[in-house]
Amino acid sequence: MSHLKQVGKVLRIQKVAKGGSPSPNGCLVLSDHERLIWKDIGELAEATSKDVAATAFIDHVMRNLLDSKHIDAGILVHVSKEFLEAVEGNIESQRPPWRISQISGYDPLDLFSGLKDRVHLAITALFASPQNNFRIFLNGSLIFGGLGGSMDETDVRSHKSGEAIADLISACGLQLGSFLELVAEAVFGSGILDRLLATQQLDVLDIEGAIHVYHNIISRPCGVCKNISDAELLHRYSFLHSLSSEDSLKIVREYLIAATAKDCSLMISFSRAADGCNASDCNSVVLKSSNQSYNYKDPFTGRRGTFDHPKAKFHPTSHGGTKQLPASRRMVSRARHPVTVGPCSTPSSHDI
Repeated sequence: MSHLKQVGKVLRIQKVAKGGSPSPNGCLVLSDHERLIWKDIGELAEATSKDVAATAFIDHVMRNLLDSKHIDAGILVHVSKEFLEAVEGNIESQRPPWRISQISGYDPLDLFSGLKDRVHLAITALFASPQNNFRIFLNGSLIFGGLGGSMDETDVRSHKSGEAIADLISACGLQLGSFLELVAEAVFGSGILDRLLATQQLDVLDIEGAIHVYHNIISRPCGVCKNISDAELLHRYSFLHSLSSEDSLKIVREYLIAATAKDCSLMISFSRAADGCNASDCNSVVLKSSNQSYNYKDPFTGRRGTFDHPKAKFHPTSHGGTKQLPASRRMVSRARHPVTVGPCSTPSSHDI
């Protein structure tokens, strides 16, 4: 960080398709069908830039569901082309040639259990196998966890892990066990996971059902049903195609909101209570094992920098695959929930 005002801040750069170009000035960002889905939010439906659409989605949708204290919309910062090229050069050299295929001991049902001990168990399992889901930053620099899921189990247990732990102990005086306890206490005590899970559960049909309802909205024959020969299955889906326009819009809208909640990051920045932010701006947690107090902030961000107006897509399971899971596990297992944590007065991040 080159300036004090940047301490504790994260710069997010949105990806764009190669050869892509921004929408012409004054043109609507959303398609006609998307505008129909979000018609009740005029600022979003009539947005003429992606930035305006993203801000409207945050302000009028996600803030209400996840609580405004957990949502940081950020501000738009203009940077030079040379800066972006320098970032690209730094990132490309660190991107892995392949993604993680290792099985993790992390179980999202532990994280969303509502039980402190199981949340602690989930955090510990993520530390043991961070993959692309757990990172720690100290003074703005990544000290633990890989980019793009490049760190495997042997890396975690090697000197890299030892160096990360040594840095944490040096900066905060916290042993590894106490640091993981601090993260678990903050995640559990904030109640943030309850809100996240409730938002994910707005989706009652998953993509297999929502796609049928979407065809109601666009007033086209269902491309899925025409390829189904199972009479019982067709009868089941016929109910979805009999829904009213308003019911169909509600289902698709809530599916998209839930999809956003399944693809977001939770960033937690810690500071010692004596050195950190004002109590009105932060939550606080006391570690009984060390009798130390910490302030923390825990805003969500979209994985692409902000909460974009969402597009439907599949997400990998917590084990890195794309398998079908029982309905009781599907809600949380298909989502990746990055968390960013920062010890002491500096930001750090890890993705859950």
